[in-house]
Amino acid sequence: MLLIAGLGNPGGKFVTTRHNAGFLVLDELASGQGASFGSSKFFGDVATISILEEKCLLLKPDTFMNLSGKSILAAASFYKLPADQIIVIHDDVDMPAMTVKTKKGGGHGGQNGVRDIIKCLGTDGFSRVKIGVGKPGSEDKIRDVADWVLAPFKDEELLQFQGPVLKEVTLRLEGLVRGAR
Repeated sequence: MLLIAGLGNPGGKFVTTRHNAGFLVLDELASGQGASFGSSKFFGDVATISILEEKCLLLKPDTFMNLSGKSILAAASFYKLPADQIIVIHDDVDMPAMTVKTKKGGGHGGQNGVRDIIKCLGTDGFSRVKIGVGKPGSEDKIRDVADWVLAPFKDEELLQFQGPVLKEVTLRLEGLVRGAR
């Protein structure tokens, strides 16, 4: 079994924000397989799907982004999963918008949710699927990066996110599942 955690913030006002890219991906993955999220004892919502016949526990922490490690540690500890069986999906402001990158291990790159996961797990040995959300441009009214990630995706960004970006994330997850076997 693999643990796939999508990072984001709970609550209706954050649903389509850039910082909730991880939650949005998990919602689409679950929906695509007819799975639904339910509450758990892991400080988050969980669903179970299969990727390439590998059972995957999807986890959306309800601890807010900056405290994501608590939820991930609880689930990983319960299932006795080592870090190499954990995949974290999160936004990245240092990548161009709507790009996808896979990374195993390494630092947090300024992403506070990843920082907390590394602290709680005591290792950076988990995989990440990073989704670029870019930084505000000169045409954007928002200038502060924190405000940018907490602002909703534009309609055209959401369409791109739900199409080609989600398809690329799915391909990257399949590659990580193959590598975990």
